[in-house]
Amino acid sequence: MDLYTGPDYIVHYKYSGVLNVAYVTMMYGLGLPMLFPIAFVSFFIFWLTERYQIAYTYQLPPAMDDKMTVNAMNLLSYTPLIFLMNGYWMLSNRQMFGNVVNSLDYSTEQMSSGHGFETISELS
Repeated sequence: MDLYTGPDYIVHYKYSGVLNVAYVTMMYGLGLPMLFPIAFVSFFIFWLTERYQIAYTYQLPPAMDDKMTVNAMNLLSYTPLIFLMNGYWMLSNRQMFGNVVNSLDYSTEQMSSGHGFETISELS
């Protein structure tokens, strides 16, 4: 390695960061809508800094095929399904939207949330 060359560009760490933000946003975004603008700002900052660092800091990356990009896109195709499933689970929470709280007889009991597959039919 030469003295004035930058560090190696390790692309799989970059993909993991993007996938992490995308999956967390899609998993919890319906319950926390503020995650969508936060993810947008995060992606924009990531894009801006990566553009600068590739142009001025990193070494010329080695030639790679598109296998990692196709794999990342295949992984991202599952995020809408996770968004729908976890979003339905969040919106069917009876304690949040139905103001239903199950009381306890003894302080040593664990409180039931009333939030499960058996309560789905009660919401309709």
